[in-house]
Amino acid sequence: AGGIDLLLTSKGDLVITDDGDTRLAVGLTNIVQKVRLVIDTPRGSLLHHQDYGFPIQVGDSTAVLSAQDILGISRDLFKDDPTFTGIESAAVLKDGPLVKISLSVGVAGTSAIIPITVDVTR
Repeated sequence: AGGIDLLLTSKGDLVITDDGDTRLAVGLTNIVQKVRLVIDTPRGSLLHHQDYGFPIQVGDSTAVLSAQDILGISRDLFKDDPTFTGIESAAVLKDGPLVKISLSVGVAGTSAIIPITVDVTR
């Protein structure tokens, strides 16, 4: 259900082994990675996918968006992704420049609901 992609570190770097090989993110690992990637990618930063990503840019004040706005944006991130059935529950905590987004996402083709928390520091 989660698909396969190249494995990234929590900072978004490609995982490379000592022998120079890469690792794969499979299943649940890839689902969590997909959520983190879409939130960590500034919207408009991908030339051929202008609508992909989170609309808060580096240097933006999180004060211009309420927690409710961020929640709405988070729900929209997954509406067209066939991996997910949607967001079952969500919470947004704003603490100065840090925004902590906690989501419980439903996985398509299963009854699984996966809790994921991502810190957005822009």
